[in-house]
Amino acid sequence: MILSSLVLAALTTAFIERPIRFGWLRPSSVAVSLSLMASVLVLSTAVWGDDGVFSRFPEQIRPVLAVMQYNPALGGRVLKCWLEATTSVESYRPECSAGSTLIWGDSHAGRLYAGLAALKQSTSEIAQFTRDSCPPSALKEGEACSASNRAILAKISELKPRRVILFAVWTSCPEYKGLNSENAMSSSLAEMLRQLKTEVDEVILVGAPPLWTPDLPTQVYDFWRSNGQLPDRLPPRTENYQPINMGLARIAAETGVRFVSPFAVQRGGLPDAHDVVESGIADLGLWSSHNRRCGIYRQIVADRVGGCASAGSL
Repeated sequence: MILSSLVLAALTTAFIERPIRFGWLRPSSVAVSLSLMASVLVLSTAVWGDDGVFSRFPEQIRPVLAVMQYNPALGGRVLKCWLEATTSVESYRPECSAGSTLIWGDSHAGRLYAGLAALKQSTSEIAQFTRDSCPPSALKEGEACSASNRAILAKISELKPRRVILFAVWTSCPEYKGLNSENAMSSSLAEMLRQLKTEVDEVILVGAPPLWTPDLPTQVYDFWRSNGQLPDRLPPRTENYQPINMGLARIAAETGVRFVSPFAVQRGGLPDAHDVVESGIADLGLWSSHNRRCGIYRQIVADRVGGCASAGSL
C-alpha cells in the first residue's frame, strides 16, 4: 500500500503537476484545472447517485444494502399522525382520524401504517394514532403518553372504526416486560381491550416482534463479508418474547380479540406455543423495519386488510 502510494505520487507529479505548472500545459493551466475539477464533480455525483457504485456488489447482497439505507420516516406521516414522545395529543392532524381501519401504537406501529398503506390503494382508508415510545393502553409511561392513550380511546368511541390494530414493541415497555399468561388478565391492556370491544367489532392485537442488536441488515452484511454467503438464520437478541406473547395471546382470547404473533409469520422464527394464528389472518400489512433494528425482517401479514402478501424474512 505504501509503495503504491509512492508510485502514484511520482506519476501524478511527472504527468500532471509538472506539465501544468512548468511545462507545455502551463498556458492553459486554468482551463485544465477547471476541467479536471469538473470531471471529479461529475464522477462524484455519479458515484453518489448510484449509492456508491451499488453494482460493484454481488446481486445477493444488494437487497440487504438497500434496506440499510431506508428512511424510517418515509410514508409514516411523521409529526402528523406519528408524534414524538412529548408532543401534546392536540397535535394529531384531522387526517389521522380518517379511515375504517385504525392503527394505534408506538413508533413501530407508525412503520406498520406505512407498510399497510403501501398495500392499500388509498391511504384515506387508514386512520393512525402513533407516538414514539408509547404503547397502546399504557397508563404509566409518562404524562404525554397516558393523556394521548386516553384521548385516543375517546376518539375511537367517537369515530367507531370497523377495525382497530394495536402494535408496539412490548418487550421494551416497562409496563409489559413482566407480562405472562399468569398475570396477563390483571394488566391495563386487558381492561382496555374489554372496553375497546364494546366500541369496535374487530380488534387485532399484534404481538412482540423480534429485535436485533446491532440491526439485522448490519449483521447480515457482516456475516456475508466474513463468509461470502448469506446466513440461513440469525437469532434475535434475547428478550422475553415467548412469555409476553403468551400473555398477549391469553388477553386476546379472553377479550374476544384476534392475536397475531410476528414470530408466526417469520420464516424460521423462534417456536412459540401461541404461534398458530387463527385461520383467516393473513395480510395485516407490510411492516418495514424501523430504525434499522429489524432490517430485512419486514413482513407481518393478515388476510382481511389488503389482499395477499407473502410473509417472511431473510
